[in-house]
Amino acid sequence: MSSQEATFERQSFPATRRSERASSGSKINVALTERLMSSTVGALLIALGIRNRSGVGLAGAAIGAALAYRGMSGHCHAYGALGIDTARAGKAGAQIRPDAPEIRRAITIGKSPEALYEFWRDPAKFAQIVAPFAEFTPQDNGRMHWRLRGPLNHVAEWDTHATEEEPGRKLAWESVPGSTVVNRGEITFRPAPNGIGTEVRLFMKMEPPLGPVGSGLVKLLDSVPRGIAGKVLRRFKSLVETGEIPTLEHNPSGRGSSDRF
Repeated sequence: MSSQEATFERQSFPATRRSERASSGSKINVALTERLMSSTVGALLIALGIRNRSGVGLAGAAIGAALAYRGMSGHCHAYGALGIDTARAGKAGAQIRPDAPEIRRAITIGKSPEALYEFWRDPAKFAQIVAPFAEFTPQDNGRMHWRLRGPLNHVAEWDTHATEEEPGRKLAWESVPGSTVVNRGEITFRPAPNGIGTEVRLFMKMEPPLGPVGSGLVKLLDSVPRGIAGKVLRRFKSLVETGEIPTLEHNPSGRGSSDRF
């Protein structure tokens, strides 16, 4: 199971590009993670409003539409009036707020710490582990370029670099300054208490937009990132121990031990 150099290329927002050309006052001034959250929450409010056609429901749908526009266009009129531009971030992963949401998952795998460390470090094998969730490309400068497709075809791209490497024991990383997704994390490999296999622990921390409000929303919906982290570890375990990754297509509710930390 967890940039200035970050890019947000090939955005799937043709309407946004047209609106930007039509009006210089509609330039993107909302950070990518904030756009993703606005689109997701907006879509949820619209759906709830349509389902519950009361005055409150319709008001929620109207707010949802505004949030959805904010997410799709990347422009916030309030930010524009106040001169705020969160799309231009210069923070590195090491500068994440102490109160930012954290994800911690663990699993025991029947291999040695050294073997698991080398397996995780292998680009081809690592690509298999994270394939359903993200794409990554090793860079010549030692960095890793990440590409993640989110709701409504939003594409997030950022770079990370290793901050600590202890062969057979630990690997830590963080996003570089300017990341669209400010984050850091580490994975550790320790002999299991019973002497059989290795206890693998994955830690990730990311700073969502909107300060405490954004952190609150992420914590409220933390089952999603925690679920992904758990699946990453289960795929890692399966690939190492059996050489293949089983599918849960016929058992959508299937869970592994890493769902409990």
